Amino acid sequence: HMHSLLMKVLLERLVADQESALRRANALGWASSDNQYVLVIYDQRDAVFDRKARIVSETLQHILPYSRWVLYDNRLVFFLPHKPDAWQPLREYLQVNQLCGALSDTFARLLDIRFAYLQALRAFEIGTRLQPESRLYLYTDYLFQHLGQVLQTHSMLTPFCHPVVERIAAYDREHHSELLPTLRAYLQYVEQPAKAAKTLFIHKNTLFYRIGRIRELFGLDLSSGYERARLLLTLAFRDL
Repeated sequence: HMHSLLMKVLLERLVADQESALRRANALGWASSDNQYVLVIYDQRDAVFDRKARIVSETLQHILPYSRWVLYDNRLVFFLPHKPDAWQPLREYLQVNQLCGALSDTFARLLDIRFAYLQALRAFEIGTRLQPESRLYLYTDYLFQHLGQVLQTHSMLTPFCHPVVERIAAYDREHHSELLPTLRAYLQYVEQPAKAAKTLFIHKNTLFYRIGRIRELFGLDLSSGYERARLLLTLAFRDL
């Protein structure tokens, strides 16, 4: 009960300062680190999660050692003192039980739990729209989309986009090619071309051929980190 109470007051920002938060967490024996996370679990089938929240939480605490949890706003919210060693057991549990999870970015201060919780909510909102078949959504996968949503409240996104992306999309439509998905996979795994090719279900040589065509047709300098970052940002904005 005391663990849940501390989680709730942290989520509602009712703790005065970081020192107070640490003192209370230490008194309860919480593990902590400089790389902490918030995991939010959703039950999309049942509007009233509390009937099985304890069963789910007890099982997940075996999968997520040293975690703490609270039922908050009809969601199970976990504080993780470190990233899980393996994601597969969590994904399998979520799949079997028809649950979904969303993970925040890393944070170091207990006072930032609320901010991390909101990141997880945003990851779930964007992730379920873009990848509804998935069971676990990581905020780091949707950071650029979130940035685009924030920008949209103040400005048009077009001035921030790389103009070549729409040209590649038009080329794909005209020639029934897959250059833009290839570029996205390549940028996502720029130092792991075999992994990029695997996500596209193509051979690595085919990946290199397509990237060569992109360079040749559109004059992109993919050795430039700035160019790659702007392309990734533009591709994320196109998802919105």
